[in-house]
Amino acid sequence: MADVTAPLYWNESPKGLRKIAVSNRSGVAVATLGLSVFLLFALGILISVNLATLRERFAWTQHTEETLAQIGTVQQNLLRLESNMRAYALTADPRHISRWENLAADTRGRLSKLAALVSDNPEQTRNLALLRPKVEERVTRWAQLADRGIRSNNATITQDMRNELARDVVGHPMGKLAAQLSGFRAVETRLLRERQLLADRQTVLLTYLSFLIVLAAPAFGAIGLVMLLRDRHHLRNRELHLQLEHTQRLNLMGETASTLAHELKQPLTSTNNYLAVLKKIFEKSGAEQELSIAEKMSDQLARANGIIQRLRNFIENRTVERQLEDPATLVEDAVALLGILDTHYRLRTELEPDLPDIPVDRVQIQQVLVNLMRNAVEAMEKSARKELSLSVGHAQPGMVEFRLRDSGPGLSGRIRGRIFEPFNSTKADGMGVGLSICKRIIQDHGGRIWVEDAPGGGAIFGFALPIQPL
Repeated sequence: MADVTAPLYWNESPKGLRKIAVSNRSGVAVATLGLSVFLLFALGILISVNLATLRERFAWTQHTEETLAQIGTVQQNLLRLESNMRAYALTADPRHISRWENLAADTRGRLSKLAALVSDNPEQTRNLALLRPKVEERVTRWAQLADRGIRSNNATITQDMRNELARDVVGHPMGKLAAQLSGFRAVETRLLRERQLLADRQTVLLTYLSFLIVLAAPAFGAIGLVMLLRDRHHLRNRELHLQLEHTQRLNLMGETASTLAHELKQPLTSTNNYLAVLKKIFEKSGAEQELSIAEKMSDQLARANGIIQRLRNFIENRTVERQLEDPATLVEDAVALLGILDTHYRLRTELEPDLPDIPVDRVQIQQVLVNLMRNAVEAMEKSARKELSLSVGHAQPGMVEFRLRDSGPGLSGRIRGRIFEPFNSTKADGMGVGLSICKRIIQDHGGRIWVEDAPGGGAIFGFALPIQPL
C-alpha cells in the first residue's frame, strides 16, 4: 500500500477530483436580476421625483395665490383711500379720514410683502419697481392732505382736496395704477399656467416611465430566475458526469490492482521456490551467513505475498482475519519497514506502559503507519528541523490512539478538509489514493483517523483503534 501511494501533504492538484459546488449564479443571469433590482430602485426614484413635482406645483399655486391676494389688497386699499378722500371733500366729516393712516401703512406693508414674493422672478421684480413708486407717490400726496384735514378741519383743506380730486378726474391716475396692477396680476397668472404646464408634462413623462418599469422589472426578474434554474440544471448534470467518471476510475483502479496482484503472485511464488532451493544448497554447504540472508529474503517475500493477498481481499471486499497484536510490535515493525531514516531525521517513539493488545490485521495497520511516516518524511524534506514523534496511548476510553507528529510546513484549512479524499496528490505521477485507503482500513477496523495542526508548526496525523473486536 505504501509502495503504490504518493506523499499526500496536499497542495492544489490540477488532476485531483474536486467537489463541484452547485452554484446558482452566472454572469448573464446575475446581470439580469441586477437590472431588475435596478429598475425597481429607479421606480422608487421616479415616484419620489413625481411627488416632489406635485409638492412644487402646490407650492407654486400657493405662491401665486399669495401674490394675487397682495395685489388685490393693494388695489382695494387704494380704492378705499380714494373713496374716503372723496367723501371727506364732499362732507368735510373727519371721520372719513380717521383711519387713513392705517390704510396707508397697510398698503406700504403689502408692497413690501409683494417685493419679497416676486424676488425670484426678474420680470415681476422689474414691473414692481415701476409700479411701486407710483403707488407710494399717490399715497404720500393723499397722506399730506389727510394729515392737514385731521389737524385743521376747515374749508381751505376741503377745497384743496376737491381741486386734487378734480385733477384726478382729468389725469385718471387711479385708472393707470389699476391697469398696471391688472397687468402685474396677469403676468403672475401666466407664470402659474406655464409652471403648471411644465409640471403636467413632467408628471405625464414620469408616469409613463413608471408604467414601463413596472412592466419591465418583473419580466427581467423572471428571465433571470429562468436562467439561474437552467444554469443550476447544467451544473447538476456536470456534477453527475464527474461522479460517473470518479466511479469509473475507482473501478478501473480496482481492476488494475487486482490484475497486478494476480500477475505478481506467480513470479513471487517462483522466486520463493528458487529461494527454497538456494536455502537447501546453503544448508548442505554449511554457508551460515548466506543461509541467514536467504532466511531474511524469505521473510520479506512472505511479507510481500501477504501484502498482495490483503490488497486483493481489500479490493474484492473479502473478510480478513484479525488477531490480537501488541501496539509496540506494530510500531517496531513499521519503523523497520520504513527503513529510509538517516542521520538528518530523528524519530522519537513514546508508548504508554501496559497497553492492551488490539484486534487488527497486522500487515494493514503496519502499512498505515508506514504510509503516514513516509508522508511525514517527505513533507519535512525542505524543513530545517526534521523531527518525527510517534506516541501510542489511551487517549480515548476503549481505544488505543496512535499520534504521529512532524515538523513540516503544516496544512491549510481547505486542504485539511479534503486530505482523506481519493485522487488528490501533490505529485504529478501520484495516484492520490494512499490516505483514502488508510482511512478505509481504519474504518474497517471500527476506528477513526484525523489530522490536526501541531502546536508550534507541523501536523499531527492520528488514528484510534478499538480494544474490543467488532
